[in-house]
Amino acid sequence: VVLSQLNDSLNIIWVGRYQERKKLDRLYDLARLDPRVQVRLIGPGIREAFINKVTLNNFQIFSGAYGDELDQHFAWSHVVFNPGGAGLLVMNAARLGRSIVIDKNSHHGPEIQLAIDANQDFINFSSAEDVRSYIDRLFENPSRLQHQATVLTEQMEYYTIEHMTEKYLQAIKGEWD
Repeated sequence: VVLSQLNDSLNIIWVGRYQERKKLDRLYDLARLDPRVQVRLIGPGIREAFINKVTLNNFQIFSGAYGDELDQHFAWSHVVFNPGGAGLLVMNAARLGRSIVIDKNSHHGPEIQLAIDANQDFINFSSAEDVRSYIDRLFENPSRLQHQATVLTEQMEYYTIEHMTEKYLQAIKGEWD
């Protein structure tokens, strides 16, 4: 998928294990209210959580993705939406070359620092109006997705075990930047 072109659809992905705090219902509601989006949720427990929901043409659930399958899902997507608590998905977005949009009002894991350092977008996912306005802006300026993805991927180089070990040793020795 070319990130500088959206045509008529914004392909949104979310990957992880289902937990209520991740607020995945917000992505279902988004798909129900906005026909411009295609949403894919990937991970264990999601299908069971949505079993009683009405089937939508623009909302798909995959129980899991293994090996190259996850790469293929990310290649299909334009952007990662994280409507609740964020964690390792920030790292996967960076590793697989997609920007991530994060709920600004949820409690997040420590991985959120990468998204902050990479200046990723934080929006109010509890407001359908805010989410719709954000999507409108993406359709007006789809190149933003590529820019955000590039910044996130570049920032990821500072989140390797080698870099963190170097910083830890500097701290022990009192050698601050």
